[in-house]
Amino acid sequence: AMGVPPLTPEELALADTALDRSAPRSEVMSSKFKMDITRDNLLCLLPSTWLNDEVINFWFKMLQERCDGIENGPSCYFSNSFFWNT
Repeated sequence: AMGVPPLTPEELALADTALDRSAPRSEVMSSKFKMDITRDNLLCLLPSTWLNDEVINFWFKMLQERCDGIENGPSCYFSNSFFWNT
């Protein structure tokens, strides 16, 4: 069975920096897909917190980019989560 490989020390350090509650929450951690993801957005990835639409949509864009980059890969479409009605 395939598992998820453990994070490298560099990846752990990057995650700790991005999720540092004492650092400025408005700091942009990633800017891609015409979206800015701030530390405040990423803090929703901590345990016992609600996911926010910005993080979900950013992840969908990353998945779409990955699917689009696979030659003869599957056709994928990820809709914007703001279209969902709860």
